[in-house]
Amino acid sequence: MKMQVPKAEDRIAILLMVVLALPVFYFSLLVPFETDTGDSVVHYFFARYAFQNTMLFFDHWAKPFFTLLASPFARFGFAGMKLFNGLAGLLSAWIAYCIAKKLDLKFPWLAIILVLFAPAYFVKLFSGYTEPLFGLILIASVYLVLIRRPFPAALLLSFLPFVRSEGLILLIVFAFYFLLQKNFKAILLLATGHIAYSLAGLISGKSLLWIFTEIPYHVVSTYGKGNFSHYPQQLMLTLGVPVFLLCICGIVFQLLGMVYPKIQVNSTSKTEVNILILGSFLAYFLFHVMSWGFGLFGSAGLSRVLTAMVPLLGVISLIGFNFLIGWKYKSSLPLHAFIYVPVIAYILIFPFLSNPASINREKDLQRSGEMKLMHKIASNINKQYSGKFLYYSNPYLSYALNINPFDQTKHLCFTDWKSRKIVQPNSLVIWDNWFSVTEEHTDSTTLLQNPDLRLLGRYKTEEAETKTVFLVFAN
Repeated sequence: MKMQVPKAEDRIAILLMVVLALPVFYFSLLVPFETDTGDSVVHYFFARYAFQNTMLFFDHWAKPFFTLLASPFARFGFAGMKLFNGLAGLLSAWIAYCIAKKLDLKFPWLAIILVLFAPAYFVKLFSGYTEPLFGLILIASVYLVLIRRPFPAALLLSFLPFVRSEGLILLIVFAFYFLLQKNFKAILLLATGHIAYSLAGLISGKSLLWIFTEIPYHVVSTYGKGNFSHYPQQLMLTLGVPVFLLCICGIVFQLLGMVYPKIQVNSTSKTEVNILILGSFLAYFLFHVMSWGFGLFGSAGLSRVLTAMVPLLGVISLIGFNFLIGWKYKSSLPLHAFIYVPVIAYILIFPFLSNPASINREKDLQRSGEMKLMHKIASNINKQYSGKFLYYSNPYLSYALNINPFDQTKHLCFTDWKSRKIVQPNSLVIWDNWFSVTEEHTDSTTLLQNPDLRLLGRYKTEEAETKTVFLVFAN
């Protein structure tokens, strides 16, 4: 049997994947940094210690399906967690390429670049965030529909709300598509994730309806609200200028194509592109615009939520690119000869330029001054006060101190201390000016005026704009 030789576009795509896998493995395994001191490291904690405390597999905030899939990688430390998300990003880019081929788009391998050269997306791969897995499951579900595998697509997508809660919105989008296709079995399969986790939680000791009763988000957000223009602005910073402009072109041309049939880029799978690709993005994006604008559903205006859409946006951007290179003047001279080379070059160099949307290696791919300071505090505590019971709010301190954050025999948060109205004897209290204040509503004055506490040290970062302060007390 004669072996099939890969086509030129496949060879280019494979080469791109091999080359781009190198920095993913390098920053995952060889460079110690954890992206941020909050959600990124907390998601890691849930995945890291879930095998020791199986109820962590059923924590609604941590997202059960994410915790389940990430937990084997997290056993190898935060490097394993970064590798998990890095592989999710690589696989998402490859599926974007497969979708581009399925849609008969020109230069399908460019989809890989459009995904992985979106600066914020690449940076967020090296984290414990849920967005990379969310993006992978979504784009994989779209691809399964395109290759006429609706049942596996519905099964896979049904677990999306257990990676990020916005998955509920995407369930509605896919249900609408299946309804148009009169595929009622696929609609029923969209409930699989909820049924599975309801029963698994019940067996583990929770109530049957825990997936509804334990939702951690309030209708009115505790983080306030912002401007409706916030997320449109953040989309440009997430994608970078060249990918953003192509993305806008893709969105506009797809919307115009719904009204004017002559404006079409791809000749196949128009319904799937309009509903599952463009529709999924618009539903997700508008949800976050409205939530932050009105201050709803726990929205904090975080720009990183947009990175979950980058794999789909890579395909949309390629649609825009295909329209541009297919545009002709009256002279019938194709513009692609004057467009695609500089455009691709700009996409490739943009992440390394000096601008607010590009990658800043010192800021984005190394430990921050705050993280380094907490490692210094941890080192001092381990040398001088080893074995003391600890109270603190900043979750990263558990990482720096190498403490299981769920082990209440070693530390508690300020909220636990307040509820018990007593500080354990011979303990240390570590206050910081963000988590202690914002999350646990404890100002420094309260501790400084406490007669039972003695100030041991004051630590602060050197950054002037985002100065972080830590106060260490003993009782």
